[in-house]
Amino acid sequence: MKSSDFYELGSDHFSNNEYFVHLKNGTEFFQKRNYSRAIEEFTAAGLIEFVNHIGLQSGPDGIAFKGNIAKTPLLFLLYAIYENKVSGVGILKTEDGTDKKIILKNGNIIRVTSAEKENRIGHFLVAGNHLSELELSIFESEAKKQNMRIGSLLVKKNLISKKSLHELLALQTEENFSRALYRTAGTFFFKQTDVKEKPLVTFPPLKMAWNAAHRCFNFKDFRKEIPDNRIIFKPTRYAVEEKDKILSTLDANDQFIFFLVDGTRNIEQLMKFSGSNEISVINILFKLSSMGLIRKTRDVRQYEDQEFEEVQMTLGVLFDIYRLVYDELTEELGKYGVEMIKNMKKELKKEHAAVFEGISFDAPETMKEKTILKNIANYFPYKEKRFVFVDAFLELFKKSLEELNRYLGIGLRKKTIQRMKTIVENLERFSINSQLKSYMMDNLVKLIK
Repeated sequence: MKSSDFYELGSDHFSNNEYFVHLKNGTEFFQKRNYSRAIEEFTAAGLIEFVNHIGLQSGPDGIAFKGNIAKTPLLFLLYAIYENKVSGVGILKTEDGTDKKIILKNGNIIRVTSAEKENRIGHFLVAGNHLSELELSIFESEAKKQNMRIGSLLVKKNLISKKSLHELLALQTEENFSRALYRTAGTFFFKQTDVKEKPLVTFPPLKMAWNAAHRCFNFKDFRKEIPDNRIIFKPTRYAVEEKDKILSTLDANDQFIFFLVDGTRNIEQLMKFSGSNEISVINILFKLSSMGLIRKTRDVRQYEDQEFEEVQMTLGVLFDIYRLVYDELTEELGKYGVEMIKNMKKELKKEHAAVFEGISFDAPETMKEKTILKNIANYFPYKEKRFVFVDAFLELFKKSLEELNRYLGIGLRKKTIQRMKTIVENLERFSINSQLKSYMMDNLVKLIK
């Protein structure tokens, strides 16, 4: 068919709504190799529920259209095919001759091929260590003589399994689509036709684009963008809107970091608050970025982390009271007091005992801020469980005092009570008013009484 046999499908056929804005932005970020932003845009597009019907003109031989991808992004044109559930073959023609063939079945992409040597299946066979360059040359000649595809020949000779071949062909399709998406100029021709071949992959165009950005987003490049731990990340708009829903899909450590990322905390502050080391935090940030949930900002200012300072102060108070209670038990009950507090963890509620994981009650030096912070990762992101670490200490204190009273028939000594009162008074005098402070103050006053 001649170019004149294809009618022009331009950007004026598509609505100027958020969905297509995200597709356009995602394509541009991908072409600029800013894969994390491309993932973010494609993720946002995937969350928009709408149907924008693109009426495709059909002639005697079916649908045949073309589009200039410099004016109408390739994903727009592929969306039109997908939305109409059409089968056929698209050819992306570029000036350098590196054409890409995109085969679609019922609107889904099932295969993408290219004439470029590095995009042929032979390249992937060598790259995957299935063949050497010499073996590839020999089998290509043999396949040509037998009028077979090289992949089919290798399966016939039991040199590669059908499963491995399908995986390589799927990888080839994804790689070829990525290269097509990089193109900023060219003409896409689509002709409706029956497609009988068995699909290697079956992806809507948007999912294919998201996969392409995700494959290209690698840890090595991500790490280069973080010269030091002053870098600040912020949640994407989608992540802010769906925060509670997203939290439920993440594991504990990922949840805590995702919760803490707010556009003001830098990596160093994330490490302090979460109790995690640098490698763990950066790995989680990479994972969250690859999911389109967070984005690196250009801001390198040092913000005061009031929430962390409040939690840190609270833990300091709880540690001080713990040491007073420990001293009371060991001085009054001697070795039995040490043994009793050592076994106290078994008596705590399950979620309270989890707060003290890695801590020995008979060894006060193991009661460390970093350990507690790491242990509350399961709870802190959820408002209803945010004070669980306070409750854990309170239960420990109460049970310790109950044991003291049971064995000696007495409560705390006057000097211990006075010290605890001083701690509470200092907390009241010097700390800022907050829900956490009020909660702890009320419970500590009851404990002392």
